[in-house]
Amino acid sequence: MEGESDEKVLPILGHRILTGSPAFKALNLRGKGNLLNLTKVASIIKYNLRESHDISKVLLCIDSECTDVEATKLQLATPEQALQRSFPDLPVRYVVVDHSLEGWLLQDREAIQETLGRNSKLPQYGNPEENCRPAELLQELFEKNGRYYKKTVHATIHRQKA
Repeated sequence: MEGESDEKVLPILGHRILTGSPAFKALNLRGKGNLLNLTKVASIIKYNLRESHDISKVLLCIDSECTDVEATKLQLATPEQALQRSFPDLPVRYVVVDHSLEGWLLQDREAIQETLGRNSKLPQYGNPEENCRPAELLQELFEKNGRYYKKTVHATIHRQKA
C-alpha cells in the first residue's frame, strides 16, 4: 500500500475479515506511484521472500480515488503481468481499493463510534464507497462531533478548540 494510515487499517480489516486465516504483513511503499515502480516493488518482494519463507501471496493495494475502477484495473494489467513473470511461483495481484480505505473505515460504524465516543452523532450517510472522496466525508463526520480529522501521512485526530 502507499499510505501510512493504510498500513494501520489493513491489518485490522484483515483480522476482522480473515478470522482464522494465515497471518499477513502490511508493508507501506511510502508515496504515490511507488506501487507502479516495478523495480522497487520487485526488490521489496525479493527482500521479503528472503526474510520469510512462508509468503504465499502478494497483494498490492492501490487507491482509485475518483478514477473509474475498470480504468484503474486496465492500467494495472501490464505491471501485474510483468511482476507475475518475475515471480512465477508466487501469486502477485493488484487490488483496486474503490476509492480509499477511509470508505472502508466509514462502513464500520462501531469503530467510528468507539473513536468519536458512544454519544456521537452518526448520520445515515449511505454507502461511503459511492463517495469518491470518503476522507472528506470522514472529516465532516468528525467535525460534527467536535473532533478534527485531517488526512495526512500520519492521519491525525484532534479535539476541536472550543
